[in-house]
Amino acid sequence: MRRKGAVIEYARERNREIFLLFREINSRGGLSRSEVCKIIAKSPASRFWVSEERASYVVSAMLAGRPLQRMRAGREAMFREILRRVRVLMEEHPDARIIELVTTVIHQPAPEFYLTPGTVGIFYHYHCKSQRARSRINFADV
Repeated sequence: MRRKGAVIEYARERNREIFLLFREINSRGGLSRSEVCKIIAKSPASRFWVSEERASYVVSAMLAGRPLQRMRAGREAMFREILRRVRVLMEEHPDARIIELVTTVIHQPAPEFYLTPGTVGIFYHYHCKSQRARSRINFADV
């Protein structure tokens, strides 16, 4: 579990991907915000949105047979898919280290975002808020 105030290095990239997908789906019209969030949550993502370190730690634990503790269903499903792909790569590259295999896998396209619709809505809101803050120009500083 992340500590309060921890910053995820890929958050801006993930939120931008959600924002662009939101705009694309919303432009079709006829859907509520919650419906759009549900569609996005199940949409393919450009990568698995997890850090290399965390994914390596969890995959190593899963390979060792240790149980996943206090993990939401979506995250567990994501790690199971990563593990499945890592096992395929392990057969092809038996001498490779786990971190190398995991790094390869998490940068592959993911079948979904593995987020709840509510979380998608929150990330969309954060992205919009940060975009507005960046677009403001303080003319006193110019």
